[in-house]
Amino acid sequence: MGKTKTFESALSRLEDIVTIMESDNVALENVVELYEESIQLNNFCKNILDDTKDKITILNKSLMDKEEK
Repeated sequence: MGKTKTFESALSRLEDIVTIMESDNVALENVVELYEESIQLNNFCKNILDDTKDKITILNKSLMDKEEK
């Protein structure tokens, strides 16, 4: 994951990895490499989702504060 990725491209790559790993034609060495990559992609996506959730929480709180005034 050397280059900057978007959430969508990381998710797409995760889907590709699942398809590859479900096939019967994958060498054990490749499975380990794919698994490692999938962990990195999963963490990348989770961080984006967590950041987005935090932003939405802040926006909702700000909106509610304005409505109370």
